[in-house]
Amino acid sequence: MRPTWRHYVWRTLEALALIAGIAAFVFAGYAVKQTNDSLTLAETALAEQRAATAWQILSQSGSYGGKRTAIELLTKTGDPIIGLDLSCDAILGAKERTGRCQYDHGLTGTIMRRREEPKNACN
Repeated sequence: MRPTWRHYVWRTLEALALIAGIAAFVFAGYAVKQTNDSLTLAETALAEQRAATAWQILSQSGSYGGKRTAIELLTKTGDPIIGLDLSCDAILGAKERTGRCQYDHGLTGTIMRRREEPKNACN
């Protein structure tokens, strides 16, 4: 039996549906990649903003105001805090007449670790 025109129409519709499905799959993959790239950029910008805020908090003198949290954030992210004055006077801006801290600045027990530098193959 010879195929009719309906058979050809049906085969053409099947081929078009297959092409549309493949195109939708490719478009969805592209959309997922773009979303992932956008999220990565947003996370990077947020991390940079947090670091900038931490440095701003640390550069202020006077009150404690979250300086321990700022120091912990910077050390956790690996930002070097070289040259940062952690004395009581610098952190709190207040000393007793005895020269000792008037208040607990909350940094007791804070662990400061140096970031390990990669070893040179020649050493």
